[in-house]
Amino acid sequence: EALTRINAVIKKHPYSDKAYFFRGLAYYNLGQYSRAVDDFKKAKIINQRDPDYYLMLGKSLYKLKKYDEAINALERALDLNPNLDQAYFYIALSYFEQNSFFQAEDAIKKAITLAPDNAVYHYYLGLIYEKESRSGYAFDEFKKAVSINSSYIPALLKVGEYYFNLGDFEEAESTYSSFLAIAKGRDKSRAYFLLGKTYLAAGEPQKAYEYLRKAILSGYKTSESYTILGEAMEDLGMQDSAILMYKKAIRLDFKNPIPHYRLGKYYKSIGDFSSARKELKLALKFNPPSDIKDEIERLLRIISYSSP
Repeated sequence: EALTRINAVIKKHPYSDKAYFFRGLAYYNLGQYSRAVDDFKKAKIINQRDPDYYLMLGKSLYKLKKYDEAINALERALDLNPNLDQAYFYIALSYFEQNSFFQAEDAIKKAITLAPDNAVYHYYLGLIYEKESRSGYAFDEFKKAVSINSSYIPALLKVGEYYFNLGDFEEAESTYSSFLAIAKGRDKSRAYFLLGKTYLAAGEPQKAYEYLRKAILSGYKTSESYTILGEAMEDLGMQDSAILMYKKAIRLDFKNPIPHYRLGKYYKSIGDFSSARKELKLALKFNPPSDIKDEIERLLRIISYSSP
């Protein structure tokens, strides 16, 4: 309906830059970026002094993955109005997608200077720092993003991930609980999974079991979720159920080395060296983490000494 009205205006006023601009916005919001580009170009031909035309042209070109053209349009927008933080942001995104992280960092920092309370900008600066292997700086930016907007899920997940990898399971649990409180649909299932994973790492297998079951029952059925549920079950003495979980994990992702490793350990423990050797060799084939790789090689040596 809106497009019909705008088309009528354009038919009556074919040289109205505003009409082309508003139709371009309508196409942009509908995800029809090629049509949006056409209209933003028409608008800027008629009026070359409006920075919003170049801004929206740049954003549309970014959506079409035409990154160099997007940067050119966005830089023109900044020539006309140097206070457009969104222009710097989309320049940063365009450089980021081309792995030009130094230029991306420079642009996103300019966006942050203009809009220091924008959580999204801090989050993307964190992503850039990660690409530059500056994890401490990245963590700080993710925490800033959460402090600005505690409901910004991408930043919450990053903060939780960093706390988990640092072994600070109490803070990871707190962060993922905040995620659970605002999550809906599959995000809620994911929150259950992350909490279960955290509780297992923290040495609380019963809580881990409860949350991982919730995750799977609510639809988070991944190779990793079944594997970690199996580990929790093993810790709780539920060996037969754990084996079933590892087999489900393998069916979902045959190249996941961890369930093969866990099955191999189990088969070794019951003296089924042939099955143990098969599973452990598969685990080794699929590039396990270094600590597990060392353990697999040790177990294979023991099996070679213990079986014909």
